[in-house]
Amino acid sequence: MGKSIGNGHPVACMATTQAVSRAFEATGVEYFNTDRVSLYSPGCPGTHSVDQAGLELRNPPASASQSAGIKGFGGNPVSCAVGLAVLDVLKTEQLQAHATSVGSFLLEHLSQQKAKHPIIGDVRGTGLFIGVDLIKDETLRTPATEEAEYLVSRLKENYILLSTDGPGRNILKFKPPMCFSLDNAQHVVAKLDDILTGTWKKK
Repeated sequence: MGKSIGNGHPVACMATTQAVSRAFEATGVEYFNTDRVSLYSPGCPGTHSVDQAGLELRNPPASASQSAGIKGFGGNPVSCAVGLAVLDVLKTEQLQAHATSVGSFLLEHLSQQKAKHPIIGDVRGTGLFIGVDLIKDETLRTPATEEAEYLVSRLKENYILLSTDGPGRNILKFKPPMCFSLDNAQHVVAKLDDILTGTWKKK
């Protein structure tokens, strides 16, 4: 998991099981990333401990040799403090539950647009990470690459920032910040609907 977990500060972590972590350590191959701190596998010697919610990290590694071969820039105190602060906010503000609730709402309303606009071939995702697959036709499911780029550009004009993904660059990628609200979701879907309706009606 990449730098966004530091809320602007470069922090990364890797989550795995004890079995996988120990098997990887036994190979002697060193895992390396260039972020300022890596958070380690729960339960392994010298690693952070994690509660059942997966939110509280404590007990930083005593040394890199105890961390299943995983290291960044040595787990410096500043980066550790930032990571812990983010985890505290996630827990106290219940942002995981918030992402589930708002994400389900967004997924449902985007799926409703699929019935209205044939260019939407599929809508899928989990939480606040959602993809809208744009296609030129239902039979061949040809990627609607140009149309996706056009939509991203038009949405940007409305102060909504999205990007495209996938081999055909035809998937609108929704990955808003954790503070994204139900009102924000309604606004995004309404703007997407307006653009799709106005553009393809003219054609």
